[in-house]
Amino acid sequence: MKLYIARHGGSAATCDDFVQAMQDASDIDLTLFRRWYSQSGTPLVTVKDEYLAEKQQYLLHISQITAPTADQAEKLPLHIPLDIELYDTQGNVIPLQHNVRAVHSVLNVVKAEQTFVFDQVDSQPIPSLLREFSAPVKLDYSYTDEQLALLMQYASNNFARWDAAQSLLSIYIKKNVIHQQQQEDLILPQHIIDAFKSVLLDEACDPVLKAQLFTLPSENEVAEWFAIIDPIVIHNVI
Repeated sequence: MKLYIARHGGSAATCDDFVQAMQDASDIDLTLFRRWYSQSGTPLVTVKDEYLAEKQQYLLHISQITAPTADQAEKLPLHIPLDIELYDTQGNVIPLQHNVRAVHSVLNVVKAEQTFVFDQVDSQPIPSLLREFSAPVKLDYSYTDEQLALLMQYASNNFARWDAAQSLLSIYIKKNVIHQQQQEDLILPQHIIDAFKSVLLDEACDPVLKAQLFTLPSENEVAEWFAIIDPIVIHNVI
């Protein structure tokens, strides 16, 4: 930022000027990153994982795709910074390393398909993905209820905790909208109730964060999840 201001303070700078200053100051090639300014649409980032117990290795297979738009039929891969963290089943952070070297938590996804390998992982981990909303993308990863509950309770990043809570709520709001439409009883499993209860009783948790974790999505937001909107049912479920 100091370099950018020194170069362009008081002038009509462009996005290219800003990116060039970031590149020169960090000595990182941001050629692919510039596509964010020339390519429209929101990328879908799909993450699939694989645990190799015999090698104590954990693999993240990451792909990105941006759907065609009216102005651009063909989309190229973007430079996507994906901030991650790994946890064991007790909520402890697993250090990121590969070939006996520490790995930075921000993975640079620059290809249509990429695989990242982590060593010395003693058991199947729970990944915390897109921490701090490190890139404006749609994330597709098949979390279980138990994984989301653990991240909500133990993730070191507050955004990751909030995002896990919102994901849990969205799963059961969607299910209950369908149940309500079919005139069936609403459901909320005990393990989901217990997960939120543990957050509520956690004296070390910031009260402001607790309030955010317990905040339901708005009816307008829920409506966007459905191709056919049923406002009365959504209102009843919320």
